[in-house]
Amino acid sequence: MSRGLGRRLATNAALALLLLLAEGRQLQLALRTQRAPVSAVLQPPSLLFAGMVLGLTVAALGLGLGAALQGYEPSSRVFRLLPILLAVTVFVEVFVRGSTHPLMTPDRELEGALGQFAAQARTLGSQGQVSRDGLALQGAADALPRPPYRVRGVLLERYRVEVRGGCAGPAEAVAGAAAGTLVYCVAPDSKRAWVGAVALPAEEQWGLPQIFTRAGTAVFAEVR
Repeated sequence: MSRGLGRRLATNAALALLLLLAEGRQLQLALRTQRAPVSAVLQPPSLLFAGMVLGLTVAALGLGLGAALQGYEPSSRVFRLLPILLAVTVFVEVFVRGSTHPLMTPDRELEGALGQFAAQARTLGSQGQVSRDGLALQGAADALPRPPYRVRGVLLERYRVEVRGGCAGPAEAVAGAAAGTLVYCVAPDSKRAWVGAVALPAEEQWGLPQIFTRAGTAVFAEVR
């Protein structure tokens, strides 16, 4: 084997390793998002694209090794497959998929949605008391943007409102509640209410549905 051919093989091997590590990680993230009960991933990696790149990488590396064993020249086109594949992959990940990434993180979007819902809920109250009308409150929730969370990889369609009475503060126990639920807790005198959400802690990307917290403290909006 000539020195030039050896350098070409070493370069191709390095490029193949880079692609396998990068897209293998993307594949892992895509699978984890699809399997997680709840995920805070607005733009998950493409399972199809990652799998395709991994398959093409293995095929291109195999062709390169076969060409080397058959004594191909280092300038042969078969040794250009991996550099081309790497360039295409970087272009797609950075300029195509990267351009669609959301500007806000899911936790910030959810916090903003809580504030919007609380503002609308305030307009539904009367005579110094907050609204307990589940249909009216659900209407306010339906006007919000889609929840920024996924269940088993599928983006939630809308928020669902759960009204609770006799509360001394925001909800803490949400066992059985689905992700995307706005828990509307009304004080015994109906003069105030607290709105929390079932999602994930702000610091987590995957997990079981639980009350939305930041640094261990429940995030909620107050209605008076």
